[in-house]
Amino acid sequence: MKFYDCPDPIGNNATKEEVIDHLAFELARIQKMADEWFYIRDNVDHSAWLIDNLGGLLNVARNMGILNEVYERAYEYYDFRNSGRSGYTLKDGVIVKEEDVNAKN
Repeated sequence: MKFYDCPDPIGNNATKEEVIDHLAFELARIQKMADEWFYIRDNVDHSAWLIDNLGGLLNVARNMGILNEVYERAYEYYDFRNSGRSGYTLKDGVIVKEEDVNAKN
């Protein structure tokens, strides 16, 4: 995912799919930044701060009844399902098992 790949801006007449796409992109973008702070820069506090700031976005999606769709679309931008789990790390912008990284070295 490149940060400049953001979907076109949405207006007052946005479709449900456009809203899902925008919220998903932001969720994936912020999660990717948090993972970089967590895994590469070893700064858990800043990573947690970024994740904490996703609360508003997630509340909007939840209140609109599209939270599951937002997560599923976000995984298409950046698959963060194993982010922060024990035994996983960030390698070349992708969350992978540590044993896979060690096996290739």
